[in-house]
Amino acid sequence: MTTDTQTVAPVAAPAAAPVAAAPAPVAFVSTGDAAMDMALGFFAKNGVAQDSLAMTQAKSGDYSVLAAVLQEKGVQGADAYVEIAKQSHARAQAADQAAEATRSALLHNVMGGEAQWLAVKEFVAQHATADELKEINAGLKAGGVVAKSTAMYLKSAYEKANGAAQAAPQQDAPAPRATSRAGGSAGAAAVSALSPDQFKAEVKALVVKYGASNADRTPEYAALMARRQAYRG
Repeated sequence: MTTDTQTVAPVAAPAAAPVAAAPAPVAFVSTGDAAMDMALGFFAKNGVAQDSLAMTQAKSGDYSVLAAVLQEKGVQGADAYVEIAKQSHARAQAADQAAEATRSALLHNVMGGEAQWLAVKEFVAQHATADELKEINAGLKAGGVVAKSTAMYLKSAYEKANGAAQAAPQQDAPAPRATSRAGGSAGAAAVSALSPDQFKAEVKALVVKYGASNADRTPEYAALMARRQAYRG
């Protein structure tokens, strides 16, 4: 008697469901303020991205959306971190306003008043290239002797273009020295004109040597200003 045997194929195990990838951690850029960075780290840890509506509003000073988002998430301790961020934001705004007030006072003093500064500002906007504007703005925002030297340069350029530079002789400019053929190169170097980049480098060297609060009171600075105003590039 023959018995037919059938081979039964093994039953395949059901495919495992794909494992969802863990969400990438939300990152934030450091502000340089330890308290604000701590708050931003907390917000990022709880999934609030820097380009979200909540953070966009917070950067403008409105933290209500951020607070609502964290409340919806049920984040413990959110109120304290939102308050930390608010206080840090207020401090940064106050510092910016103080810096702007100082910068405006310096510009008005150098230019001879607000109206004169506005005229110089309009002149620069019309004649400076995009790259030059970047350098000028960086110089003015630097504050101290760099901002002052930048403002004096702008005033000089404006007056030169408007025919006012010859209104009065430069009292601090060293008189050109007569030179012989043998000593001509040394004399020329003593009164050679400075380009904007050369002037900036020389001023930085003075700041390193004398400090930011004293550099512009030195005879070397007066000589640099004379050489800068002699530049015709």
